Amino acid sequence: WKADFKATPLLQVNVTLHITNCYDTELEVLVTAKTTAGTDTSSTLPFIWSGMIKHRLELREQTTSSVDLTAVFSQPGVYDINQVAVVVVRNSSEVVPQVLNSTSLLRVDSL
Repeated sequence: WKADFKATPLLQVNVTLHITNCYDTELEVLVTAKTTAGTDTSSTLPFIWSGMIKHRLELREQTTSSVDLTAVFSQPGVYDINQVAVVVVRNSSEVVPQVLNSTSLLRVDSL
């Protein structure tokens, strides 16, 4: 991404998270975008999520759904946008936090 931070101090980037239910039963999925502003991130810069940051999905068996998020950046740099918590609820009682091990880097350059 490229942005002219002198003309517009904030860059908004739309991010789509695709979630697939691989089970043969319906699942409830809770998605929360976590902000990194004010936290210590050693390898990437902080950013914030804008708009609706909590989502609840009902996923039927063997289906995929998506969640639209908006990330906001205030300066050029490399950002790890894998700052999303995903929790699966099975059978209305079993809560299973999902571990997202991958790093999702986004590079923002100044014009």
